[in-house]
Amino acid sequence: MSSNTNGKDDDPFGEFEDPFGEIDLSMEDTFQPPPAPVSDVRNKDNNMDLLGGENQKKKEEEDVDMPFSTADLESVPAIVVDDGQRGTPVHSKKSVIVQEEVVEEEARKAPGLFSFQEEQTVQQTRLISEDVFASSSQAAQTRSGNQQETEEIEDVSSYPFYSIKRYRGYFDVSTQDVLERMYRPVVYFFKSDFKEHMNDNPDLYGPFWIASTLIFISAAAGNTASYIAYHRKHHGAADGSGWYYDVDKVGGSMALFYGYIGIIGVLLYGILRYYKAGVSLATVWCTYGYALVSYIPMAALCVVPVEIARWVFVGVATAISGTFIVRNFQTVITEVAGMKASFLLLGMVGVHAALGLALKLYFFNY
Repeated sequence: MSSNTNGKDDDPFGEFEDPFGEIDLSMEDTFQPPPAPVSDVRNKDNNMDLLGGENQKKKEEEDVDMPFSTADLESVPAIVVDDGQRGTPVHSKKSVIVQEEVVEEEARKAPGLFSFQEEQTVQQTRLISEDVFASSSQAAQTRSGNQQETEEIEDVSSYPFYSIKRYRGYFDVSTQDVLERMYRPVVYFFKSDFKEHMNDNPDLYGPFWIASTLIFISAAAGNTASYIAYHRKHHGAADGSGWYYDVDKVGGSMALFYGYIGIIGVLLYGILRYYKAGVSLATVWCTYGYALVSYIPMAALCVVPVEIARWVFVGVATAISGTFIVRNFQTVITEVAGMKASFLLLGMVGVHAALGLALKLYFFNY
């Protein structure tokens, strides 16, 4: 085997040049890694080291509990809202909404970077804004209601006795109050607490309409009973006579019920005033007016063409209403009249019994 004459080894790779030997590495300083995926940014808070992980987690929990920091809230101009306590400034809904808009603006700039903590911040910010707005509105309504009540309070005694404004307070009553006061004289007629149930606020609305209702029901029921009795008596007769509606019963019922409440009430009030009892005329009229509510179903039942039943209906209604009246005035009459209280109470019972008797004989005597 012959050797190389030039003194060099016969290496087939001797003249091979490294293709990477002359690469220019001047771009090394300007080389930048590709951007991290969005998922890595979102999970950045989860890739915490073991030493600082617990502290970072506690900080995030505090951020969730506090929708926004005090420094951020102070940076927004606060609007003083009177929440019922003078001189107490609170951040109004406008200032809280500004914080909410700032967070939402950041979310619009980077929709992919809106973290879960920021979503909770927006939600809690909205809740706080609603609570602040509701508190301020409630305080404003309370002030408005107190001002209205103050304006409504007036001295009605300054009006003359013939002025309607002097008596309009006796007609300021709700439907619920009227129904409850109508219920007690029928169901709890044996109790003597009607004045306490009125809360020293008697009304004339209920007594007026009870008496008015009795006027028309009694007149209508009396004419109906007369019509039934006429046809039972003249059944099959061919005498040519007819039945006529008695309009006078309306006037008679007006005199009976309005007169009983008005005149008897004034007489009883005069007696109580003579004995210096602290009972107003409105209280007397209110008690007598609601006591007559038991006569309303009685008048409708007396249409039945049975004489004994009619006497029973009138007797029961008279006993119920009379007991209610006597029981509610018995205590005050006994205290002020002393030994004469029995005569006054017997007189009240006799007058009330006369009312029931007149009602039976005038309307249902067929």
